[in-house]
Amino acid sequence: MFVRGRARLSVRESPRLEPRSERGEIVPIVGRDEEPIGAFDSYVVRVVGAGAADRVEPSVQVAAPIEGDPQAPQDGGGEDDRLRVPDLLEGGATFGRFGLRAGYEVLGGDSRPNRAFQTPLATLHAFNGWADKFLTTPAGGIEDLYVGGSASVGPVALQLVWHDYQAEAIDMDYGSEWNASAAMKFGAKKNYEAMLKFADYRADRFATDTTKVWVQVSAAF
Repeated sequence: MFVRGRARLSVRESPRLEPRSERGEIVPIVGRDEEPIGAFDSYVVRVVGAGAADRVEPSVQVAAPIEGDPQAPQDGGGEDDRLRVPDLLEGGATFGRFGLRAGYEVLGGDSRPNRAFQTPLATLHAFNGWADKFLTTPAGGIEDLYVGGSASVGPVALQLVWHDYQAEAIDMDYGSEWNASAAMKFGAKKNYEAMLKFADYRADRFATDTTKVWVQVSAAF
């Protein structure tokens, strides 16, 4: 499981383990036998700092298994192996209207089928590329190395991210992907938003080349 907090000790839910309450209540992930996998298995720690003079705001978050984690792989293998937890290392910084971030995420897999770590309650589209090639973790797991940037140009918010995907448990290059978006809020109360979104996945040894484009308008009341 994940617990995400800031340096000032406020608690935020992890987007991979939805739904949760506003108080950061943990909801157990359901495993392949439809049984909850125990709470407090691992933690996400997010540290955010700010520099008043130059308005630079660095951030770092790390997730890793802790000792005794029932989802961690067991030595010797066997039928009692549990699903593996994800590992995550991400860092970034905001410079006024510009932002940079880079990260490395691992969802564990195995050479045998039906043993990769899954996140059935997550908002899956938000992770591992917008082309949605990894909504289900492949049997060999996934290593997602990504780097991206963001910028605000007038009323338009821009985002660009590049991903490189490889298997975690076996030697296989999955492919790479570019994601880009442009969004703008409008209306007297800025309660409308128009967005143009793009994803381009180039397959190496997993799935097929895919390009997607979205045009959407949303309203908040």
